[in-house]
Amino acid sequence: MAPDAVEFDGSSSSFKKVCVMGAGGCFGSALVHHLLQRGYFVHAAVNTQVEMQSMNADGKNLRVFHTDPLDYHSILKALEGCYGLFYSFEPPSDQPFYDESMAEMEVRAAHNVLEACAQTDTIDKVVFTSSASAVIWRDPSDSSPSSSDVDERNWSNVNFCKKFKLWYGLSKTLAEKTAWALAMDRGCFCLRSILCFNHVVNCNEDAVKLAKMLLPPDVSSLTQYYSRGEQDGVTKNKQQEAQQAHG
Repeated sequence: MAPDAVEFDGSSSSFKKVCVMGAGGCFGSALVHHLLQRGYFVHAAVNTQVEMQSMNADGKNLRVFHTDPLDYHSILKALEGCYGLFYSFEPPSDQPFYDESMAEMEVRAAHNVLEACAQTDTIDKVVFTSSASAVIWRDPSDSSPSSSDVDERNWSNVNFCKKFKLWYGLSKTLAEKTAWALAMDRGCFCLRSILCFNHVVNCNEDAVKLAKMLLPPDVSSLTQYYSRGEQDGVTKNKQQEAQQAHG
């Protein structure tokens, strides 16, 4: 849970101070626990007073901050004196499902957080948690070759996400693109993006909730579109093979 990306040499305690944003979520809270076990001093940044009260800040190595990812100054306060940041976006509790406005919010949050990192002299490394949805949504009609393998060169098709209202995928794609663009522009810290599963599924209701978040309102239109795209792709491949055979 605590990647080697934030390991470092040196005995100064200041180099073991890291911030976890989104510490109130299942991923963030587990990460805080593991970092404390490994001897880190942790600034746990949470979004609500309820999350703040639920964090056990009795230990001397943990400080809890109430931050708003849309409030630049609250982010700066949580980052103060930290060497690294683990960032995971947690949507507001009153907006459990993604929509177009949530996509805009997540992009603004990513920009604020990375800009705050650039303005914090002690920040050297940033781990930005991402999602497979930032790479999997591709239009089957694209000219690029279809492949089940994806890497850092692949992105979900933004227009495709908008067309089928894949707001979760759109949010993750645009937020990560924003983070990388700002990191490359500032060049004052090392950014790493990792894929993670940030949702716990313990029952059928959890699975339904996750599916509603990941999929568009009209799933049938998406499956029909993909089916047509696959059929067109098969026909195109057969035509190319026939041309090569007669060439």
